[in-house]
Amino acid sequence: MISDLWSHWYGYEEYELGDSAYCDYSSDSSEDISGKCAKLSWSVTDDSTYSGNDQVSSVVELNQLPYAGLGGSTLNLTRDWDLGSVDLSHMKDGYIQFDLKVIESPENQKLWVGLYGDTGVGWLEFDAPEAGIWTTITVAIKDLNAPGGEGPYEGDLSAIWWPFMIDQWDGLESPLVYRLGNISLISHHNGFNSNSEPVDKFPTDPSASLDSDGDGLPDEWNEGQGESDSIAGLTLDADDDNDGVSDELDLFPLDPSENMDTDGDGIGNNTDSDDDNDGVDDASDAFPLNALEGLDADGDGIPDSLDRFLLVPYDQDQKLLDIDGNGQVDALTDTLLITRFVFGFTGDVLINGALGEGAIRTSSEEIEAYLEALIPEL
Repeated sequence: MISDLWSHWYGYEEYELGDSAYCDYSSDSSEDISGKCAKLSWSVTDDSTYSGNDQVSSVVELNQLPYAGLGGSTLNLTRDWDLGSVDLSHMKDGYIQFDLKVIESPENQKLWVGLYGDTGVGWLEFDAPEAGIWTTITVAIKDLNAPGGEGPYEGDLSAIWWPFMIDQWDGLESPLVYRLGNISLISHHNGFNSNSEPVDKFPTDPSASLDSDGDGLPDEWNEGQGESDSIAGLTLDADDDNDGVSDELDLFPLDPSENMDTDGDGIGNNTDSDDDNDGVDDASDAFPLNALEGLDADGDGIPDSLDRFLLVPYDQDQKLLDIDGNGQVDALTDTLLITRFVFGFTGDVLINGALGEGAIRTSSEEIEAYLEALIPEL
């Protein structure tokens, strides 16, 4: 990682006028450049709201005045040309990263960020963030474009002169003022390079490499390594994605947005529109985690397949009074059975002529056992 490029490289301003004319301007120069190019001034200043990274104690403020036409004012980080270019080949799968806060800007302002080497310039356009808020901008070097929309930037990173350039291009209707902090080149972002390949988050400790949630605790030990091998005294992370669900119980231990997969289809429940894979969308499924059930017509929490009162919301007393279990509470059957039982009737005398059509409890033994269990409820 090359961090805080501002403190390692020199500041340099280059202005472009039209398509081909250039001029230089130094912030402490008294030269009158009006009419030659769009004036850009910069200064190093303190920002009490900036707390993005302890590596920087101050920020850079850029101030550009309005101008018409194509061409932009570019801030380039460079160094003494006598020192030559820098080989950044190892950063080909890395990122340009910096913190940016807009102070004043035209509406819908665009900015460009990129780098320059022996084989040309690579740029990427992005929307200026909301004013007054520090925002971290992370741009994959492989996503940079060649000038003029000629396709992706495929420059040779072995000879880089300006590792960071920031610009706006299409004229300005009103002043543009913004601040920069922690201008960096990083080899990985959230543990992965721009090819989604894991990168060592513990480069000085041979025991571990991965830390998916960036909490300083490794996801796992490297092969043949363990806690006793850790130079830094590392301990394993019990929750690699920091979602509050331990890795032991988390079916997606590296995805903080998911932890369950009820139907085992590889799609987490938060993303899956049919969690139990029963063909009924969760939004319409009364039992979204039960593949055997999907309907509850009366909304009483009892599946229709088990509910003998399909259109009657659950009423404990009412359903208990269905003595013969035929799905109905009838005065000439269920009430009669209760009355006979209370007066001591048993056997055939209890049930004769008192069972409804479709009864599932049809013997005196079944009716007596049910009523004996029911009496405390009544």
